Amino acid sequence: MKRRALALALLSACHGSPSADPQPEQPASPQAKAEPAPIATPPTTAAGAPALSASSNAGAVFTVPPQQMRPDEPPSGDTYPREGLKEPPPVYTLTMVMRPSDVALPPKGLDLAGPGVDAARRKTEPTLIIDVTPGHARAVLKEGFVLADATEIRARSDRYGYVVVSPDGGSYRVAATGSLRALLGEGLFDVAPPAQPEVTQRGEGSRRLGRATRRVEVVTRAGKSTFEIARLPEIGDGGGLVCRVLLDLMSAAPSTAACLDGDVPLHVELRWNPQPPSAPIVPGRLAGEAIFDAVSLVRRLDSLPGAFLTPPPTATFVSVGEQVSGAHLFLDHADLLALHPGEPPHGGGVPALTLKNSTDELRYAWLDGLPLGWVAPGARVDVSGIPHARAFVQWRTFLGDAIDPGRLVSLPALVDVGAPPATSADNPPP
Repeated sequence: MKRRALALALLSACHGSPSADPQPEQPASPQAKAEPAPIATPPTTAAGAPALSASSNAGAVFTVPPQQMRPDEPPSGDTYPREGLKEPPPVYTLTMVMRPSDVALPPKGLDLAGPGVDAARRKTEPTLIIDVTPGHARAVLKEGFVLADATEIRARSDRYGYVVVSPDGGSYRVAATGSLRALLGEGLFDVAPPAQPEVTQRGEGSRRLGRATRRVEVVTRAGKSTFEIARLPEIGDGGGLVCRVLLDLMSAAPSTAACLDGDVPLHVELRWNPQPPSAPIVPGRLAGEAIFDAVSLVRRLDSLPGAFLTPPPTATFVSVGEQVSGAHLFLDHADLLALHPGEPPHGGGVPALTLKNSTDELRYAWLDGLPLGWVAPGARVDVSGIPHARAFVQWRTFLGDAIDPGRLVSLPALVDVGAPPATSADNPPP
């Protein structure tokens, strides 16, 4: 009997599988309010396929999945490149831009043209410079983000979560799985519980950067995304980390099998579901798209020693940071004048336009069809240098999951998003 009991115990142990580290609770942001409850997922590798050990009489068993990095403690040390390599691993630089949908165009007479418009678009277009190598990826943020230029987001295949490095490289914080939507949208580290999505193969995609792609559709309660994925065997599981970052924006579990080893996404469209019924009803509000488009993919000939280490060994870990506040304008006085060359700016001794945010989430303000800047909850900012007596203003979230209809105002004006209509129209600022 003792032998039989021992045998049963051993058999039970062989068929068990370890679970991922529990994720600490985080406060919810407005971006996270409507997200689904977490669903348990089986242990997988970073590429999404189950990791199997050598076969035995009891059959194959799952190995330990990537551990979750915790926001309240520094991650374990990292090594790069991996041990046992005879030569440095390949490094590719992928440049992706984020392009919005449903941009309200200004009426006739305020339409933009000329070199000043192109310069303004380049200055405000959110751009990710992503270095990819087997086992690691890092994205450097340029232009158009709430986070400061040169902020880095690093990922490694043996850990879930991300390391966010300050622009000067002196400090870093850990962003847990499910936090990137709030991080990029509002500069917050709040967590939306990830869930296992539906993944469907949709056949061949378009040619991107001269490469054939396949199309994969991923559906969560937050929305539906379409990935166009190319093959690049040299980067191994590094390209899967890029997919993981983009999937995190729609609260998909990090084990989602959208990308395999040797895959790299070149075009991604995230289409958001409408706001939940509990959200305030705004006539004309849309749930739009966030489109990430690769504009270049280059193999690097120079090595990047230390650039992929996650966390960077010379940076100081911090568990908390200051919340984003105030406002920031991407376009300055000269940029605004260049949008309508030859026309004098609005005068009168008062700001041409005052923007105020009375909502509980950070919002972007668009002026005459271009992103002007962002305004944090409760903040306001004055704008001068607008060369027309009128302005066309549209409020939206960074990722386009809430887009208000544009409105034409006569200057000077106070435009207050979230305020009752009687106090937010084209009224002079107090």
